[in-house]
Amino acid sequence: MKNFLLFCTLFFALHLGAQVPNQRPDAQQYVYDYADLLAQKERNALQHYLERVAAAQEVDPLIVVVKHLGSSTVEAYAYTLASNWGLGKEKANALLILVSRAEHQLRIEVGANLAEPLSYEVCKKVIADKLSPAFKKEEYYFGLLESMQELLKKGGFQAPDPEKMGLSTRKSREANLIWRILFYLLLIVAALFAFFTLYGWGAGKASAVNHHDYSRKGKQDNYRYRRRRRWYKDHSDYSDYSDSDRFDYSDSDSSSDNSFSGGGASGSW
Repeated sequence: MKNFLLFCTLFFALHLGAQVPNQRPDAQQYVYDYADLLAQKERNALQHYLERVAAAQEVDPLIVVVKHLGSSTVEAYAYTLASNWGLGKEKANALLILVSRAEHQLRIEVGANLAEPLSYEVCKKVIADKLSPAFKKEEYYFGLLESMQELLKKGGFQAPDPEKMGLSTRKSREANLIWRILFYLLLIVAALFAFFTLYGWGAGKASAVNHHDYSRKGKQDNYRYRRRRRWYKDHSDYSDYSDSDRFDYSDSDSSSDNSFSGGGASGSW
């Protein structure tokens, strides 16, 4: 079995070299985006978060995004990457999230010490509940951040609150959106108030002027109107204008009451 894993490592190392280094560039760097999936600000935020996690606890978290998998599977790629980079050597508890942009493949790879708390079922659920839905919406940053938080909690580690660290979260984004909407509503109210203050609160109302039409056509229309009033003096008789034709709501309803080998799981988006 060990010989087979060694063979897989040597075989797939050729595919890694074209995209990523054969060795981990920096043991203090925890986010590697070789496919430009994340904005620079998002990479910095994830790096800051994982730095805090690694500094305070015995865990080595890593996020790697590659352009493609070459001819290997996402499982083999993740295992080879973790082995070549020595993930988990300095710290026993290794945790890797691998993303392949071209194939839309996801992989959570965990070290042997985390194989029990972060079982296949747990990792699969994190992918199904956190990673895949966020990636389908192109919310890559939120998907990676929330997935890493969930994995840390399930693995028995403390997951710092990103908001307290000044990082963007889904909750803070929604709160900012609400404040923006309120701000624009206040601007509209202020503009309307300024308009009516300048031009008077009666602006836009019809002025009290005599709208009678004294032309020949107007006299004819008035004559017809007076005759019509006499014809329909009894308002209970609307043979030509029945209520059922004009105001029938009987059919409407007025009521209204988602080596290195401990395990992990794979998925896609």
